[in-house]
Amino acid sequence: MTRRLAPLLITFLATSGASARQAAPTGQDVVRRIGLLPPGPGNPRNSEGAFLELTGGRLLFIYTHFTGGSADHAASHLASRFSDDGGKSWRKSRTELRPPPASRSGLQEPGVVELKDGRLLMLCRTDQGSQFRSYSADGGDTWSEARPTDLKSPLSPASVKRIPQTGDLLLVWNDHRGVAEKYKGKRTPFNLAISRDEGETWEDVKVLEDNPDGWYCYTAIAFDGDRVLLGHCAGDRQVGRLNRTQITSFPVAWLYR
Repeated sequence: MTRRLAPLLITFLATSGASARQAAPTGQDVVRRIGLLPPGPGNPRNSEGAFLELTGGRLLFIYTHFTGGSADHAASHLASRFSDDGGKSWRKSRTELRPPPASRSGLQEPGVVELKDGRLLMLCRTDQGSQFRSYSADGGDTWSEARPTDLKSPLSPASVKRIPQTGDLLLVWNDHRGVAEKYKGKRTPFNLAISRDEGETWEDVKVLEDNPDGWYCYTAIAFDGDRVLLGHCAGDRQVGRLNRTQITSFPVAWLYR
């Protein structure tokens, strides 16, 4: 996941009429730029988010809307925009997902997946000791109040994606349930789990990394044949916490052993 998002860039190639019979353009004529979220008073930064296409074709962009400054841990909440015309125009969702009053940094860095019943499940980074969860039943236009889950974690995002081979959900996060003192407040250990019931419960928790000095986060998930690919930060105090990127790969079957 990119740490900071520039104005949304949409690239497309003409595919109909006479244009489709011509050689594909190679210059700036194929690029459309939409300055969707410019900073302004009371909103100095819009950044880390999730981008997905829903089953019906809607494009959904959920992002961190900062209100308390532009620093990484400044107060923020989650907002979203959606497009029903292939990204040509965007509408603001009716719900802005607000954090609990006790939170200083708010809700940030969402992980979102479409469920089999058509709802959307969103997990949110918080400073409240766990991932918070919200649902949308209307394609991201409105969201339920974000509530804490039993996915204990530091101030670090979770990533979630459906496993094509099995239909289950894969979760990657820093599991802090009952961790030793040496791990508290850090983005380590680095864990994964699966859900067979659409995110209600998580099982087969595995440890990928457990270096107490490590810093594992911002995970992109992809599937290639029978393997899982994770692209993520894997720094430490020596090289810098966010300064090393690692690709971790393993068989899908290993998730179920």
